[in-house]
Amino acid sequence: MLIVLVAAALIAATVYAGAGKRVDEPAYGSFPPARAQEVAANKYPPSSGSTKTGHYEEVGLPSGRSFIIHVPDSYQPSHPLPVVLALHGYKGNAASMLLDTKLYEADALTVFSTGKGKAWAPAPYARTSVDEDLAYIDAILSYTRAVYATDGRFFAAGFSNGGGLIHVLACQRSAEYSGLAAISAANYDAVNDDCERGPIPYLDIHGTADVVMHYDGGSAHGKHYESVAQDMEQIAKHNGCNPFPERQRNGASSANSVNSPIATGAVKKYRWHACDAPTEHYEVVGGTHTWNGSLSDSRGLVPQKWATSTVLDFFGIARSAPLQGT
Repeated sequence: MLIVLVAAALIAATVYAGAGKRVDEPAYGSFPPARAQEVAANKYPPSSGSTKTGHYEEVGLPSGRSFIIHVPDSYQPSHPLPVVLALHGYKGNAASMLLDTKLYEADALTVFSTGKGKAWAPAPYARTSVDEDLAYIDAILSYTRAVYATDGRFFAAGFSNGGGLIHVLACQRSAEYSGLAAISAANYDAVNDDCERGPIPYLDIHGTADVVMHYDGGSAHGKHYESVAQDMEQIAKHNGCNPFPERQRNGASSANSVNSPIATGAVKKYRWHACDAPTEHYEVVGGTHTWNGSLSDSRGLVPQKWATSTVLDFFGIARSAPLQGT
């Protein structure tokens, strides 16, 4: 049974505000009141535990930093799995990202990392440099390669401040990853510094009513951040795409089937063509600053686990079926 992973202090850090007001970047969206009380009543987990699909443990690195790795029950050394790295939002941590996104349901080794000071570079409030955070992530992947049988595919998904670091990975680590996904990304201008990217499969999801990181760009913490259009224009250019995306009304994947948000128009899907790597953007109409469809998404615009399903579909990763009786 999944042990609840978020403490009351994290819940208190989350706020919503009316349109036109700038809100500090939360670790995740606002939990519904009943769920917030339930989560706040629980404490941090032990260093290891279990879920319906596998088990997790906290791993310490020589640098003093740590991360959580979730291993599905289906894992066998004779059957290598891909790796999915998850990057939380500002003031979050590995535990909050695990709980809110449920990315651990993937048939993959899922790694939940924690930024120093609960933040990632190059955001203006970060306590680390880009080089320090990249070294931390490199160390996580090196550990995972050394200890587990991996199939050579490495993916990363980030929310908000973590989504900004996803853009940095696209710039500076594109050869290391098989695909990247950014949800409600905080793309401060500095994410493009020292950018020598190659083509990389890239998925972006962002709500049009995000009052934290506005869809059309803006400034926060004294620094400018890009609009979604500007960010995707750069991604498409580096991926060698035709600059004019096509809006798709439907799709074949589980997240995009008939009667899905794509088909009904609640979500607008854009795909670029003639690319060296797949490039997609999902515009959540009326969506706020959240991991859409997660525990903390109370808007009901998309089904539960929608963003997680969309990310895993884009990565080409199935869900891990729980063992009988769990």
